[in-house]
Amino acid sequence: MNKNLNLRPERSRGLLAATAVLVSGLGLFGAWGCTKAHTMNGFDVSQAEVPVSEIHRGGPPRDGIPALTDPEFVASDQAPWLDADDRVLGVHRNGIAKAYPLGIMNYHEVVNDLFAGEPVAVTYCPLCFSGLAFRAEEPDGTRLLLGVSGLLYNSAVLLYDQRSESLWSQIAASAISGPRRGETLETVPLANTTWEAWRNEHPETVVLSRNTDYSRNYDRDPYAEYAKD
Repeated sequence: MNKNLNLRPERSRGLLAATAVLVSGLGLFGAWGCTKAHTMNGFDVSQAEVPVSEIHRGGPPRDGIPALTDPEFVASDQAPWLDADDRVLGVHRNGIAKAYPLGIMNYHEVVNDLFAGEPVAVTYCPLCFSGLAFRAEEPDGTRLLLGVSGLLYNSAVLLYDQRSESLWSQIAASAISGPRRGETLETVPLANTTWEAWRNEHPETVVLSRNTDYSRNYDRDPYAEYAKD
């Protein structure tokens, strides 16, 4: 009996040690699982300012919808494929007028552009029909480049900046997660209008070219069925 009693403390210590290892392992697993559960399309949303449950994958992965950077533009008379009632996003800044046809923006959603050297990001969410442009400069004055995260919040596109990989709400013009969470972007005046109206107001305008280096059918609206709903 005494021998059994003498063995029990050792067994208890062994069990406690094993339990500690197991608990520690479970803790690490739990922490990993938590991190994994709060990472979407490669973006850390664990500290998001909006409910993570309301951030959804839109279908394409990160950069599955490729942003354009410093694309080609053509004169207005070199865009015969544009009809008078076709929708465009128009920006007039620093004496320069540019039109971004929605037929192209549907497939890219972001154009990182320059207006007389000033970086401007022109963005479009096909699901919300919302176009917004932003001054695209980092706090240190370098250029801010935006991309398409492949994530949605309230059915609206979430953008990301390539430097910090923070997620930005296009509608709110603010970062909802990442190192720049809580920061805002300065908007630039933008018109969502018809090609005819924009061209009449800005006869000198140039137009985003279909020569984007991507094979896309810009005559086809990939969101036509969605719009009907």
